[in-house]
Amino acid sequence: SLETGERILHEFGEIPERLRDVSVSQNNVGKALFALNHSKEALTLHRAALTKCEHLLREFGVSAQRLSDVTLSQNYIGDVLLGLGKSQEAIALYRASLETDERILRDFGETESGLRDVSVLQERIGDALRENQPQEALTLYRASLLIRER
Repeated sequence: SLETGERILHEFGEIPERLRDVSVSQNNVGKALFALNHSKEALTLHRAALTKCEHLLREFGVSAQRLSDVTLSQNYIGDVLLGLGKSQEAIALYRASLETDERILRDFGETESGLRDVSVLQERIGDALRENQPQEALTLYRASLLIRER
């Protein structure tokens, strides 16, 4: 549970596995809260998870897994913000997440799941832009389609 993970982290210290475990739990609780329409609480937890993920990168070094954890937290925050009607903030996070996923592909090599992550984010950004910026949305959808047709 989230409380147990935080207690272990506090009592036994910060090691990468413990920090990651807590961030994963924070995101899981945040997703459940968002599904229950508790958006502000969900946002708080997803932001706390992102803070832990960024701390892991700074303190313990870059890895594909750590970068991927950052993008997941950014996506969850973006989803909540979009649900709260804060589309510009959500799009900014989705774009940051896309840049990180593209970095993972560049720095750690292309994988099927990595390419899919990029494609999904292109679609997610396109969905958020479709109404007000349909041309940019179309460009993103086409880029996503190119990846999926590979």
